[in-house]
Amino acid sequence: MAGVARNLRSAAGRGSRRGGLALALAAGLLVPGCAPQRVTRPVDTGPARPADLFATLDRDGARAIPHHGYLGAEALLLLADGTLLIRAGLEIDADGSPNARALDPRHGQLTTSLQYPGQVGQDRYVDAERVPYIVLPRGLPERFGIALGDLAAVRYRGRTVFAVFADVGPADRLGEGSIRLAELLGHRPWERWDQGESFSTHGGISSREVEFLVLPGVRVPLTSNATAEADIAAAGARVGAAR
Repeated sequence: MAGVARNLRSAAGRGSRRGGLALALAAGLLVPGCAPQRVTRPVDTGPARPADLFATLDRDGARAIPHHGYLGAEALLLLADGTLLIRAGLEIDADGSPNARALDPRHGQLTTSLQYPGQVGQDRYVDAERVPYIVLPRGLPERFGIALGDLAAVRYRGRTVFAVFADVGPADRLGEGSIRLAELLGHRPWERWDQGESFSTHGGISSREVEFLVLPGVRVPLTSNATAEADIAAAGARVGAAR
């Protein structure tokens, strides 16, 4: 999309915590031959997950929440059952990856707000390259009873995948998720990067057509990066089957 690069440059100018990812790559700070090792995982090209929570939403009694203070947000809706529906773009988050500082030299963090119990070192943190997760702005989860580890469903152009709330971001920004989440949505943020293409073109979804459905209190039992994606999908399927 032609507007992606402009949006990322603009976000960086506003002091965006994530703008460094696009700018660092565009500037050649991550170049072929110098790239960190990353996990290569297949992108799901099959149909959407079987439990499509969006199809069973009850919007009667929903309350619109002012969203103008959040960059990137198109709509924020609180449903009668406490579920939060967000419509926004998708910025790519590298946090939790062991390669985070190379991927995003300016703002990449090795840590995430959510940590796995019983793990040590880098294994404590939710790896953006392996786990589909969403980021919510500081202050918003507390307003709506959302906690780290809660389940979310994310939909983009007809494809629905499940994710977990794993990181807290800037207080003024909505619409952010992990590298793996973008892959599962069919966005392919790594496409052609090793041929000189930068994340300013393929790193995020600037159009505000990504929908995030966050389910407060529906906790995903996570233990490690190795099993997290399967555990998230299983939790989503259970919730979808119950609705």
